[in-house]
Amino acid sequence: MIEYVYDRSCNDIFDLPQWEERPNEPGIVPVTRENFPLFRALHTQDEDMYWNSDRLLADLDDWRLLLYLRDGVPAGAIQAMRDSDMGEVFGIFFSEDFNAATFQALMKAALNGAKGDGAGAMVFFSDGREHEAALALGFRCVGEYVCYCAAL
Repeated sequence: MIEYVYDRSCNDIFDLPQWEERPNEPGIVPVTRENFPLFRALHTQDEDMYWNSDRLLADLDDWRLLLYLRDGVPAGAIQAMRDSDMGEVFGIFFSEDFNAATFQALMKAALNGAKGDGAGAMVFFSDGREHEAALALGFRCVGEYVCYCAAL
């Protein structure tokens, strides 16, 4: 058996009672069936991913999917599970490389939505620049997540 680390990230959490809702940035729009192709173009298409674009579209009402449009062009998108207890960001996607301003705009909108749903916390598994940007917003790391895969 060969074991290897498939994924490693920090388990970040934001306590929503401390979040002061603020207006979303201009250009933040919810993903609908009509504009879903714009989201699909940004969404990671990993063959091992359970929540691929087809499943998200089929279960759209359970998700907070947001696009950040600049001059009508998608700069980024966020995928967050709607939950009245604890929301979770499953991914943030960019049209090009990581962009801190796009990250901030999308995450703030997701936090606004989760607080509006009555959730007490938002979870986000992150690393690298996304982890640093999440900490700057007020997330805190509560542990490390490591996924091991084994080949038999």
